[in-house]
Amino acid sequence: MPMGLFSIAGFLQRSKHSVEIRHAGLEESESILSCAGDFEAVLLDLHWTRQALPVKKFVKQIKKKYPHLPVIIGGFTASYFFREILRDVLEIDGVVRGDGEVPAALLLAAIERGERDWSKIPNLSWRRRGRVVENPRAFSVDERFADGLDHACFELFPAHREYLHRCIYADFDTSSAQGEAHRYTRAFFYNPGRGCPGRCSFCGASFWTREMLDGRRGFYFYSLSKVLRDLSRAYAFGARTWRVSFDPSPRREYYRELFARVRKKRLGYRLVFDCFSLPSESFVEAVQKTFTPDSVLVISAECGSERIRRRNRSFAFSNDALLERVRRVRSRGLGAHVFFSAGLPFERACDIAETETLIRRLREVPGVGVTVCPMDLDPGSPMFEVPNEFGVRPALRRFRDYRRADFGTGIPHYRTRAFSSRAIAEAVERLREVARHAG
Repeated sequence: MPMGLFSIAGFLQRSKHSVEIRHAGLEESESILSCAGDFEAVLLDLHWTRQALPVKKFVKQIKKKYPHLPVIIGGFTASYFFREILRDVLEIDGVVRGDGEVPAALLLAAIERGERDWSKIPNLSWRRRGRVVENPRAFSVDERFADGLDHACFELFPAHREYLHRCIYADFDTSSAQGEAHRYTRAFFYNPGRGCPGRCSFCGASFWTREMLDGRRGFYFYSLSKVLRDLSRAYAFGARTWRVSFDPSPRREYYRELFARVRKKRLGYRLVFDCFSLPSESFVEAVQKTFTPDSVLVISAECGSERIRRRNRSFAFSNDALLERVRRVRSRGLGAHVFFSAGLPFERACDIAETETLIRRLREVPGVGVTVCPMDLDPGSPMFEVPNEFGVRPALRRFRDYRRADFGTGIPHYRTRAFSSRAIAEAVERLREVARHAG
């Protein structure tokens, strides 16, 4: 569940609205539909592209039962495809583009007053007499505004106990190393900031895309006091793993200061941290001092070719440096896990062989985990926006394509100059076999 749902729900509660967070993956649809009639609007997240079809179906169910109940969607995918969504999915009354706290509060206030003219709601796209209206994108969360947000308001989420105690999402290949230790039960998915300075070829959240969607430039961290407040509240509700995928500054001074304060609070979290660049010795030491011994530092190497890595990642490094750093992490008693893929832009068959070699070298380090997975094509990523520059031919271009896509085959929805979609899937499986049997 995108953490923005919590900050929006908490802000709406502070704005004197009655709010409940419901989870269609954990609760019966009929239960959610029944309670929807007690409210004045339904706000749905369409953040991940794989939600495209389920969200459309659920919206139709809501409108069939409550035809006059306003249904508003938001999130990354909704923001990107808002024009097509409003044109083709008539059951959706509006799309909030980018950050949604203030737009949602103003919109609900207008709905409560019985107003149908929503032209003053920032970031909102909606229909007026059948025509799509795009209100100005005038709101985004800055550092000062973020300080008052609550990203751990689990009291507004009736199913929070089941959410925290089930493995909702596990991107690790648990067959490759350390077994079930990587399953994300009791996990708090929380990034202590927003934005990114990078422009990785495959990432839809790169700097220039985020600027296009919500006006954010660069990146910023939340205040230390806010993050400690959120971590403490989540811990009180039962969270025990803190999953972080926000590492925009290679010096990591912010995190070292934050971890020192976490130690003073005596929060017994396990940390699973995505390192955008290789972790320094001082950072590894700070993790060891602060979090439980089964904590994991995750590094996405993407491939074994240093040349291909430099062309696709904003934070590149050499294979020798990766191996040295992974050994240091393991010497501290922490977990180390490295991610790879296949079918990157500019990659050729000989580059896949280099990835095989690097995986074998990594698996010689005791306890190092390796996961190989195909890339999904992110809307807004450079590969998606300017595919010709990257030698990529996408199979998905429109929202309707994502609604119709089959995500269960393991075959990526693009091809490159060197690989068909099926050949990419076969290369991924070959690398997985190397990871399983090496070491």
